[in-house]
Amino acid sequence: MAVIEKVSDITAEYLASYLHIDSPDEQQLDELGTMLKSAIGFVVSYTGLPETAPTDDAETTDVDESDVVHLDSKPEFVTAVVVLVQNNYDNRTLYVDKGEVEKIVDSILGMHRTNLL
Repeated sequence: MAVIEKVSDITAEYLASYLHIDSPDEQQLDELGTMLKSAIGFVVSYTGLPETAPTDDAETTDVDESDVVHLDSKPEFVTAVVVLVQNNYDNRTLYVDKGEVEKIVDSILGMHRTNLL
């Protein structure tokens, strides 16, 4: 298996291998793909960083692309995304022990709350 150094290199097949899912079927790969997109979305929302470097347009011509931090620019984001997928895969229910809401769900919803009265 190849070394994964960028978030954009993470695939459902890689996640299946990481999660020790032997011979994943198409449905499992689709579910892992959904979880991957969700995990990337979570990291983007949590950090405020873009998923990839900005495209070359008039507004960014003065910016050196190597100076722009994005998910693919830091290999540690790979670990964060993979761990989020693993957590999502292992805890595919809204409620965990003692009827408490799953922490990742609570965190996602908390980041997007608008009714902070």
